[in-house]
Amino acid sequence: NHKFDPILQKDYFRLRAFFEPVQWRDDLKLATPEALADHAVKQAEWEAATVEVRAEIDALLKPHLEGKAKAATSRFNDELKAMIRKPAEERDALERQLVGLCERQIRRERVIFDPLKSLKSDEAKAKYKVLSEKLKEFEKLKPAPLMDAFVATDVGPVAPPTLLPSRKGPQQIEPGFLTLIAPGEPEISPLQNSSGRRSALAHWITRPDNQLSTRVIVNRVWQYHFGRGIVASSSDFGKLGEKPTHPELLDWLAQRFVSQGWSLKALHKEILLSATYRQTARRVPSQTELTIDPTNKFLWRFSPRRLDAEQVRDAMLTASGELDLTPGGKSEDANAMRRSVYSIKKRNSPNELLRSLDAPAGFTSTAERQSTTTPTQSLLLLNGDWPLTRARKLAARAKTIDDAWKIVLGRPPSPRERETAEAFFAKRLGRSGYVETTASTPESAPGEFREKTEHERLVDRTGAWEGDEFTLEAVARLDSVDTNAAVRTLASRWTGGKDSLESYGWSVGVTGEKSRFKPHMLIAQLVGEDENGNIGYEVVSSGLRLELGRRYHIVVSVSCADHTVRFRVQDLDQPGVSEQVAEISHASRSKLGNGSAILVVGGLNKRAPQHQWDGLIESLRIVQGRLPVAEFSPDPAQWQSALVRWSAATGPAQQWSWSGDGVRAEDAEPRRQAMSDLCQILLNSNEFLYLH
Repeated sequence: NHKFDPILQKDYFRLRAFFEPVQWRDDLKLATPEALADHAVKQAEWEAATVEVRAEIDALLKPHLEGKAKAATSRFNDELKAMIRKPAEERDALERQLVGLCERQIRRERVIFDPLKSLKSDEAKAKYKVLSEKLKEFEKLKPAPLMDAFVATDVGPVAPPTLLPSRKGPQQIEPGFLTLIAPGEPEISPLQNSSGRRSALAHWITRPDNQLSTRVIVNRVWQYHFGRGIVASSSDFGKLGEKPTHPELLDWLAQRFVSQGWSLKALHKEILLSATYRQTARRVPSQTELTIDPTNKFLWRFSPRRLDAEQVRDAMLTASGELDLTPGGKSEDANAMRRSVYSIKKRNSPNELLRSLDAPAGFTSTAERQSTTTPTQSLLLLNGDWPLTRARKLAARAKTIDDAWKIVLGRPPSPRERETAEAFFAKRLGRSGYVETTASTPESAPGEFREKTEHERLVDRTGAWEGDEFTLEAVARLDSVDTNAAVRTLASRWTGGKDSLESYGWSVGVTGEKSRFKPHMLIAQLVGEDENGNIGYEVVSSGLRLELGRRYHIVVSVSCADHTVRFRVQDLDQPGVSEQVAEISHASRSKLGNGSAILVVGGLNKRAPQHQWDGLIESLRIVQGRLPVAEFSPDPAQWQSALVRWSAATGPAQQWSWSGDGVRAEDAEPRRQAMSDLCQILLNSNEFLYLH
């Protein structure tokens, strides 16, 4: 039994019995009946149109899929194998639960199955590619997939037994509530496909006169707004828990919560509009207050609170104008632009920003977050690639000091703040100034990319993101390759790293003389997540050779959806030469654009002379998704859609800035750099990071 509170060991098993029949489901969709019906009609049309193609693919893959299923089944013990072999109608409730879990694992093997890796002969692989292309011709008929529902149902109307171990042997326990509160047996009404147990528990927990559950949730909401609950031990209302500081207030709020229909929104509004919440933290305490209540548990002022880690992240993205408010859909890496509520949490590789600001690990229940103050937090916020990128994006929005203050802090600067900011600008601009070119080579024309000139590489300032499926099209000429193994980079979103969360990215370029992929080869370098969620670096070589001094029309189409990179190269100086085409598979499944790098033309995100393009880039565009072949053109005037576009004929548009050793970007635009630094300071201010 519980050591301190009057809760029996049997009570634990009585409560557990309510959940004994639970079965996790992954075959249900989150959609209205109308959406389900419409999807079924379109799916039937697609299946009817593709029945022959799919039959050929199934016949080709069936032996390999059966082998995968057999391998997955072999991992189970003999008892589980016997359950799997047993006819479904003969299985009892517990066996149905266990077989359901086994089937999920077997299906998982099918999901991660890669046909091109499993097929052994070149003939079979070629046939599969042909059939896949044929199947894609019907893609327009196929409906968009419905969202998977994360739900649980009961395994059936009869639940597996709940057994309490004892010296007399296992005792079967029936569902029930805490003996102290409700010693009687609950009323449970089984349904055709459900035991009815969880419904009975839900009705008991949410009944209007349940004094425990309403006080617990009200206390939690209060804790999130004030940093401390009315009962400070929010997960322990028992004998060892702390007594409420304002018991009458807790009772009143609980009653009010029930009378307003259990509306959390109304409860939030009640608290946020109260005089207690609207107190300031900036008052000087009297001696009496410091003597009676130095920790402010009676709330004579507002206790300053740092925003939670996710709130800091979202606030930074809001200030920089990058926050993606799209509701629903799949979760994404925390380095993406979506709200933190959609961020994937990985136990073994947490996001650096969220981890440093005390986000919980995610594998244990957390009643109250710690709020630490450490040097690593300041170092990360001031020097981390992700916060620095947000400051640069914010600087692009804020044209004046007033803009920066209003965007970040929601108010204009005070006279003293304005004076300090202007002095900061004067000092930075005076120290930086404009630097004369130190280039050892003559100044290049706008379309020429040369090392140690002002036209070394181009940096995108719009913050556009191409995602995990995109097409790069360019007209370019390469004048030299690296004498070693370095890659002359045509375009990239990559820092050059290979094994950290900041390393996600991609690069397209041409190999050097000593490359293990042969020199002069057009390649793509990818750093993303593989099928197991691990960070992986890989080189995808096209096998297509680019000769020096020739103009080429180059198209590289990258997709994490079908795990391939398609290359097309046309020699524009020799019109009669056939176009070269290649399609190469890769292992990355996602996250190519989730690193800290920004888009760069003619090099990498960091300065690396051996990796810079050396030659002409007449024009370049990047388009989200796979561009149809019919839309490819060596004439930029024919280009219609583009996420970002560069043309040597028009020079760098406002979205681009040159970055080179001749005239560096921070010297060419010192005010922009100073504004970025000022924004970085504002994003690290207590007024931005704390509630007062």
